[in-house]
Formats: sequence, C-alpha cells, structure tokens
Amino acid sequence: MFPKNSPEGGDPPLELKTCLGIVRYLMSFAIDKCSCIVYFIYRLSYFKNRILFLHFQIFQDIFFALFGLQPEHPVQNGWLLSLLEAKSL
Repeated sequence: MFPKNSPEGGDPPLELKTCLGIVRYLMSFAIDKCSCIVYFIYRLSYFKNRILFLHFQIFQDIFFALFGLQPEHPVQNGWLLSLLEAKSL
C-alpha cells in the first residue's frame, strides 16, 4: 500500500470505493439472477420431461388395456416405445 500522505493515498478514494462497491453489487446481483434463471430452466425441463413421461405411461397403459396386452415390465423394457420407433423408421 501507499503511504497515507502520498497522492495515491493508502486507501482508494471514496469515489473509487463507491464505484467498485456498485460494480461488485451489480456483478453479485447478475450472478444471482443468472443462477436463478439457469435453475428455473433446469427445473422446468425436469417437470416437462416428467409430464411427458407420465403422459406416455398413461398412453401405454391404455394401449395395453385396449389390445389385451400384458408385458412383464412395460415401462422398464420400453416395448411400446421401441414399437413406435420401429414404425417411424
């Protein structure tokens, strides 16, 4: 540090402290907001995938009930999903 009586001073001038404080506050605010937005997008995609999975599971149950099919593990082995993918190819 510089001596207190030098032109540079031991401490930065008040204007610089204020400016650095404002920049530091704005950066922390921006980082907090960005992390909140990223977390919100992550949670939204999680819920979207979960809702799509539930709709697929309901559709799969209805499909099996209509056609009288009873696979051992319909969700785990993805029998209907593989059938739908094969038909789309």
